[in-house]
Amino acid sequence: MNNKEYHLTYIDSANRGFQNSVDTLLKNFNRITPASEYNSIISRLNSADSFLVLTRGESDFFMDILQTLQAKDLNWASVKIFNDTLFKPKNNEIFTAEAINDMYACKLIAALLEEYGVYHYRIKINAATLTKGSNFKNEPW
Repeated sequence: MNNKEYHLTYIDSANRGFQNSVDTLLKNFNRITPASEYNSIISRLNSADSFLVLTRGESDFFMDILQTLQAKDLNWASVKIFNDTLFKPKNNEIFTAEAINDMYACKLIAALLEEYGVYHYRIKINAATLTKGSNFKNEPW
């Protein structure tokens, strides 16, 4: 699996560790987005003739990603969804998510931290960096 290497720094008054939660989140994300992974949703959609039926868990997680992809990439705007099925307009159409992959993963981690009340953080995945609040010196990240 194409696991993402990430760097995460945050300030949490309860001194909690989030590594396991972040690792699980990224593992689930990696099962959906890399076109190079044969069993990812995007790879399976590329291999399908005209449609792909998603499992319940895949469907819930992928809907948010699909909205972001459709807003950023005209190619994705052509993908239609009905219930838990993705329909692609042309058999030979190839889809990727690399354009949003790393930043979207950063946003997922940020949402996880904020769910736990952590609002001062710096998240870095490859070239994508997302910060909020201030660092340990009470300065902007």
